[in-house]
Amino acid sequence: MVESVFCPRCGKQIMSVAKYTGDNKKIGEETSLEIMNVDERIKEECENKIGKTEENGNSASLGKDKAENQNDYMIHKTSKNEQEKSEEKENEAVKVNLDTEEKKKIQIDNFSVKDLFLQVFKKHTSKERDEILKAGIVTNEKREITPQSFQPWLYSRVFLILFTVFITFEIGLLYFGNSNLMPAVMLIGALVIPFSLLTMYFELNIYRDISFYRVIGIFLLGGAISLLFTLVLYAVFPSGENFSILGASLVSVIEEIGKVFIVIFILNRNKNSTVLHGLLIGGAIGCGFAVFESAGYAFNVFLNVHDYNTRAGMINDYLPWYLQYSYEDSIAAMNVNILLRSLLSFGGHTAWAAIEGSAYAKEKKVNLEFLKMFAVCFVLHAIWDVDTPLAYLKLLVLCFVAWGIIIWQIKQYLKVTSF
Repeated sequence: MVESVFCPRCGKQIMSVAKYTGDNKKIGEETSLEIMNVDERIKEECENKIGKTEENGNSASLGKDKAENQNDYMIHKTSKNEQEKSEEKENEAVKVNLDTEEKKKIQIDNFSVKDLFLQVFKKHTSKERDEILKAGIVTNEKREITPQSFQPWLYSRVFLILFTVFITFEIGLLYFGNSNLMPAVMLIGALVIPFSLLTMYFELNIYRDISFYRVIGIFLLGGAISLLFTLVLYAVFPSGENFSILGASLVSVIEEIGKVFIVIFILNRNKNSTVLHGLLIGGAIGCGFAVFESAGYAFNVFLNVHDYNTRAGMINDYLPWYLQYSYEDSIAAMNVNILLRSLLSFGGHTAWAAIEGSAYAKEKKVNLEFLKMFAVCFVLHAIWDVDTPLAYLKLLVLCFVAWGIIIWQIKQYLKVTSF
C-alpha cells in the first residue's frame, strides 16, 4: 500500500512510501526508520527554505519602508519649497502695498490755502453732503484719505443758506418796516461767517470721529461758558472802555484765557486728540464766542443810537430849529455794525481759538511751545482792540495773518503724519 507524505509546515508532498503489513516485522521496522529519516531531512530543508523566504521578505519590507520614507521626504521638501515661495509672494505684495501707501502720504504734503476753495465752485451731490455729515456716526467706517480730503466745500453751501436767510430778514425789516425781525437780523447776521467757518473746521477733521451734533454742542455750550468765564474775569480785573495799549492788552489776555480754558478742558477729555481735533474744538468755541459777542454788540449799537435819539428829541423840544440835534438811524447803525463784524469775524475769535486748540492738541500740555502760540494770539487780539489809524485795513491784515498761522499748523501736521 502506497501513501503520500506531505510537509507539516509548507504542505508540500515529500514522497510516496510503501507501507508494509504482515508478519515480516523486521522489514517493516527498517522501512519505518527509513521513512522517519527522510521525513526529518525534508523537514530541515523546508525550514531552511522558509527561513530564506522570511529573510527575503524582511529585506523587501525594509526596502519598501526606505522607499516610502524617501517619498515622504521628497513630498515634505516640495511642500516646504511651495510654502517658502508663497511667503515670498506675500512679502512682495506687502512691500508693494507699503510703497503705494508711501506714495499716497507724499501727495498730501502739498496742502495750501487754495485747497480750501478748489471744490467750492464744483457741483456736488446730496450723497456727498450726507457722507460728510454722517461723520462720527459710523465709527467703524474705513475711509480712504486722499488730497481731496483736505478740500472742504460744504461750508460754502452753509454760507449761502445763512446769507439768503439774512437778506430775507433784512428785506422784511427795512422794506416792510417790521421791527419784530430785528433780533433775527442780529442773530443770523452774527452767525453767517462763524457758522460757515465751523463747518469748514468740521470738514478738515478727516478722521471723521466727531459728530456734527457734538460740534454744535461745543459751539453753543463752549461759546456761552467761555463768554461767562470771561465776564467773571472782567469782574475781577475790570478794563472799562479803555482801548489804549494797556487797556487793549488787558481785554486781550482776559478773553483769550476765557476761551482757552474751555478749549483745554474739552481736549483733555480725549488724550488722542490731534492738531485737526484741536482746530475743530478750538474753532467751535471761538465761533460760538464770536456769534454771541457780535450779536451783543449789534444790539448795544441799536440801543445807544436809539437812546441818543430819545434824549435828542427831549432836548430839541426846548431848542430852536437851528440848534436842534440831528437824529440818527438806529437800525442802519445796527446793520453797519453787524455787517462789519460778521465780515471780519473770520480772522478774530474764530481763528485765535482754533490756533490755540491746535497748539494744545499737538503738545498735550501747557508748555513753552503752547505758550508761544498763546502769546501770538494775545498779541493779535491786543492789536485788534487798540485804537489805530486805518483801523479796517489793520483788521483785514490781522485776519490774513491769523489764517496764515492756521495753514502753517495744518501743513506742519501733515508733514509728520501718515494716513
